[in-house]
Amino acid sequence: MIGDVAPKLFALFGSANHYERFLPKILSDCPSGSVQSSNGNCYQLIFTPRTWYQAESDCVANGGHLASITNAFTNSYLLQLGDKFFNSNDYWIGGTSNFLGGNWSWSDYKPFGYTNWAFGYPNINAVGFCASQRLNDGLWMDGVCTQQKQYICEFMPNTTVTCPSCPDGWFYSSSSNKCYKGETLYLKWSAALKHCQTKYNATLPSIHSDIENLLVARIMDVAIVLYWMQAMQHGGPKIVMITKIML
Repeated sequence: MIGDVAPKLFALFGSANHYERFLPKILSDCPSGSVQSSNGNCYQLIFTPRTWYQAESDCVANGGHLASITNAFTNSYLLQLGDKFFNSNDYWIGGTSNFLGGNWSWSDYKPFGYTNWAFGYPNINAVGFCASQRLNDGLWMDGVCTQQKQYICEFMPNTTVTCPSCPDGWFYSSSSNKCYKGETLYLKWSAALKHCQTKYNATLPSIHSDIENLLVARIMDVAIVLYWMQAMQHGGPKIVMITKIML
């Protein structure tokens, strides 16, 4: 009976809440004077009015650009920041017609996708115009880039990735961010799962890519692998046969 076939047990370390401490930790720090949005980017309000060119140069000198607004969330977030602290009607954002021959782009040269122009704007698609965000409603206006306005710089956070530490005898895969362990036992699916849970606080593997599939085969060091997975078919466990794995 197929349910009595004895597969090799493969344990994936860390079920539910347990294996999170073995995953890579990404620590982000914003430059001094800036705040981090939930989109991961850092923003700094500059209160000294400057031309758009001066503002962009100042942001670049500190490792960023004038703020790019690529979705409605960022538009709303920056509006809240500006409305709370700026004392003007509008402020410079990174939009400009200078870089793509009169077509609008951000100061990092990426073309517009999302836009939030006020009615009647932009006035003209020609070189020499730059975008600002109104503080009363968050809509955008264009104007000559030599006007002086307050502005917001955008920075990518300083990111540090700390590698995880798997327990002794376990293998870490960066492609899946998980720790793996192979054992040679002969158990039914339910017993194999219980063994993983009780002995290691782990679970049987869920395989989501060819790379992960090959990793499992190499850990077990076999050319043809029969093992239990957490897959369900018609309400019951499913046996998956993987063949023709070249080692």
